[in-house]
Amino acid sequence: MSDSAFKLQLLVRAELALTKIYARRSLFRAGAVAAALAFLLLGLGMLNYAAYLGLLDKYTPGTAALLVASADAVCAVVIILIGRRLGPSESEENMAKEIRDMAYREVGKDVEEVKLRIDQLAHEVKSIRTGVSTAMGAIRFFVGLLSKSAKKNPEGK
Repeated sequence: MSDSAFKLQLLVRAELALTKIYARRSLFRAGAVAAALAFLLLGLGMLNYAAYLGLLDKYTPGTAALLVASADAVCAVVIILIGRRLGPSESEENMAKEIRDMAYREVGKDVEEVKLRIDQLAHEVKSIRTGVSTAMGAIRFFVGLLSKSAKKNPEGK
């Protein structure tokens, strides 16, 4: 496998790794948020009502409701914070980014090298064309001289 092909393959693999990391992180975060919402929606009604009834003995109805709502908010914040930490680590992402950037640089160098080679080839073709044109001009000149001389001396004298 050529060096350029290896670099392109490395670049593709780094991009795929980054895409998978982003997708897994998003999936884990979305799952954590969905779990938090499910907890809130399914259990919160009964929990809130039970807590409210339990607090009515010690507090006024308004204070009991405020305490239950505050506990709900704290639970939601804790679940969201935990969800942010789930998934692939930042170091994994940074490593994949470094590999991708290195591959981009190497492919860029290869492209510049190919451009230089093409420019050199174009220059060489141009100089060959100039040489051929010069040679063809000289040949035409000598053919013209020979044909004039043949017309002057038709018998070869």
